[in-house]
Amino acid sequence: MVYPVLKALTSRYPNLELHFLCPQRWQPIFSDIEQLYFIDFNKKKHGDWKGLLLLTFRLRWKGFQGVIDLHHVLRSDYINRGLQLMGLKGYTLDKGRKEKAALTRAENKIMEPLKTMHQRYADVFVRAGFDFELNGRARAPKREVTETIQEQIGQDDLPWVGFAPFAAHDGKRYPIEMSRQLVERLDKNGKCKVLLFGGGVEEAEILKEWEGVSQGRVINLAECLSFADELTVISQLKLMISMDSGNGHLAANFGVPVLTLWGVTHPFLGYAPFGQTEDYQLLVDRKEYPLIPTSVYGKKVPEGYEEAMSTITVEKAFRKVLKLLRDQGDLQD
Repeated sequence: MVYPVLKALTSRYPNLELHFLCPQRWQPIFSDIEQLYFIDFNKKKHGDWKGLLLLTFRLRWKGFQGVIDLHHVLRSDYINRGLQLMGLKGYTLDKGRKEKAALTRAENKIMEPLKTMHQRYADVFVRAGFDFELNGRARAPKREVTETIQEQIGQDDLPWVGFAPFAAHDGKRYPIEMSRQLVERLDKNGKCKVLLFGGGVEEAEILKEWEGVSQGRVINLAECLSFADELTVISQLKLMISMDSGNGHLAANFGVPVLTLWGVTHPFLGYAPFGQTEDYQLLVDRKEYPLIPTSVYGKKVPEGYEEAMSTITVEKAFRKVLKLLRDQGDLQD
């Protein structure tokens, strides 16, 4: 979610040099930001207090002028405070924990939209003295499809629709059978090519099975492409269908419209993909499940809420996909 912020910041300050402490595997997301330099965070090397201490000293002697903590967890707090004790100015993300608790509690719920996480990230830089604003131009450029990718997907003129049916927690995951039915409906409709995204062997096996019984318009990409190549494909989508999860944010970075299916979380918490309007959100029926949102990250699923996402029917999701493609001018009747 931080990409649009760093893109807007470096566009406003082209001479600014940022060093980003982050696992190296995420580097392809930011490859077009030339002022951004990666420092690999390796959990095996830096996970305990000794590793964090050594990392903190290493960072101090690189000559940085300040430190900005966009994570605000124990490890990042340790590094941030350590660098401040060594003389650097430090700034920390305000996650809005109190407001989120008021929105997710069962009683006396305050059902109002909170500041987006994108804006919260930007606010940390503003407090550090950088004057910039988020806007619709903070997008990653489209990436060129290689021959390897084209061979994997095939040659035709159908619009590409991505579908990422999985999420880290059950409370954010559309029922797997309903996901399969949605893919089947889109395949039989014949108006688009459905590209399936997932991670790990188990998810890949499920998606491979869906591809195998399709009419040729469903392609499994899980465990088939490098992460960089997956980003290239995502940049060329006409629509991404996603849970409240990472693939939706990756697509939004490229300006791809994202249809998000929400479970026990809710866009009011501030985690909707960047730049997506209300029309691109499908929500659980709160008349039937009034405690939603029950959790910030989808970990807390109250008893009786296990099937809440079933209120987003396959028919409703299918018709919404076609409507969005048609409204965007990407669907031929």
